[in-house]
Amino acid sequence: MRRCRSLLTSCLVRTSLLAPLVFLVANGAAAQVSGAVAAGAGTVRYGGGTSASLATLSPSLIWSTPGTAGWATGTAALLPSSAWAFQGNGDLTLTSGVIAGRWRLGGEVTGGVTTVTGGDRTGALGALGEWSLRGAGWGVAAGAGTTAGWIGGTAGAAALRLRMRAWWLRDDFHMTASVEPTRFFGAWFTDFTAGAMLHRGSLDVAATIMARASQGWGSAAAGSVVADLAVSPRVGIEVAGGSALADVYQGFPRTGFASAGVRVFFPARSSSGPISEARAALANRDGDDFVTVTFHIEADSVAVAGDWNGWTPEPLERVAPDLWRLRKHLAPGIYRFGLVLGPGQWTVPRGYPTVPDDWGGMAAVLVVQ
Repeated sequence: MRRCRSLLTSCLVRTSLLAPLVFLVANGAAAQVSGAVAAGAGTVRYGGGTSASLATLSPSLIWSTPGTAGWATGTAALLPSSAWAFQGNGDLTLTSGVIAGRWRLGGEVTGGVTTVTGGDRTGALGALGEWSLRGAGWGVAAGAGTTAGWIGGTAGAAALRLRMRAWWLRDDFHMTASVEPTRFFGAWFTDFTAGAMLHRGSLDVAATIMARASQGWGSAAAGSVVADLAVSPRVGIEVAGGSALADVYQGFPRTGFASAGVRVFFPARSSSGPISEARAALANRDGDDFVTVTFHIEADSVAVAGDWNGWTPEPLERVAPDLWRLRKHLAPGIYRFGLVLGPGQWTVPRGYPTVPDDWGGMAAVLVVQ
């Protein structure tokens, strides 16, 4: 869900490298970009141990276009022993245009570092390629890659990683599931993950259940819940709790965790509602079953990409200065879309309800009657 991001995400996912963050900032002018800064307290997990923090500061950045998505989060935590823990995490995903119908080729890179005053320094880096089949609000994918980890003072190790996943989005409800077999140090373990995310008014809730099955690495289960209450478009109150599986790449132990704090968003989050309530985005078909929609935008060129064309940009017709027209044969239904200005600046037109797209950003809604 677009808001549900724990103050201590580093307790749950692998950490990031600086390179993806630099890439995101450098290319932000041609993408949807949002950021936030959170302050609070909670559980910090690092190589070989966990600790409750006295204070935590966590900036984050999200970047997306129809074919690319990335996010990066950093955490600085003051521990009771007057030590500091610094962590970062992130992800960069690339997705091709449509190949042979609805199929797409994609790749994902994750990685990062963690360090604790007087303690271990660890790092992880992973890369995975996959084929995906995507539709309006759903998708399935399968891929393979490798993940490597390092712990200060010891030799690094790499693992063969396979992944099958699926997702489904309808209105304000999003479900995900994945199966991830991994071959590490001569033994297999398989992680099963299922998640559900719900948006209701000013409240976002995300729940995740994880299980690990292995004869060589042992079996375990974990679960977590993250809730975000929007006090205003710019400020949210977050609480999170649950448990996390051990991270074999960086030596993080299996642990329970809890966190609470306040997150400030830049820019302010746009209001949005369920697709089914998007009455402002209604469009009627004419006698030939064509839909005509116009957009007032200052740009040299404008293209549209959406559910109906596999998110492949197609030029709009310029009918007057700063006035662009979409005329297309569309069956009755609910469609997500966005506009591409000039050489590649992705934007959501004003006045339209917004919902999450399939890449971590936001898309506008068009309801065809």
